[in-house]
Amino acid sequence: MAHHLYHDAPLGVNINLAIVRMIRLEEEENRLNLAVNRNARKTLEFLRDWQQKMNPSDDTHPNHHDVVVSSPELTSVETIETVEYLWRCLYDPPTDHSFEMPRILPGVVYRGDFQCSELLRPNAALCDTGIKCQNLICYVEDKGCLEVGERPGVIDGGWGPWST
Repeated sequence: MAHHLYHDAPLGVNINLAIVRMIRLEEEENRLNLAVNRNARKTLEFLRDWQQKMNPSDDTHPNHHDVVVSSPELTSVETIETVEYLWRCLYDPPTDHSFEMPRILPGVVYRGDFQCSELLRPNAALCDTGIKCQNLICYVEDKGCLEVGERPGVIDGGWGPWST
């Protein structure tokens, strides 16, 4: 979805986004050697160093990344580092890796309840509609069954006409 948002004509530039690897940390921080503490600066510096150790230096390697996105709990308004050419790595042309998409359906790896809890909230569960593998419909307490990705209806907000 984000990839398509950055291919918008008004931006004047096409930005190609590709997730090359996603790591979900499920181990305790001390077992991963990931020092998360109250000092946001030190935590982010540690995260920077930690991810650099995991990043192949060869820019054409399929697991090489230019940016790491961390948990919102680790973000800070404090500047860690300002270097004139810090973002130069983003100007490199993408290498066509021709990634193969998995041949198995998502429900084989991640059951419906897990998908619902990850997408909506921890206590969300799969709705039993009798139709499987067509749409992901989840039950959320106090909201009933919701189709994931379902948009709310249009509401006349009383705004003025569109203008350019």
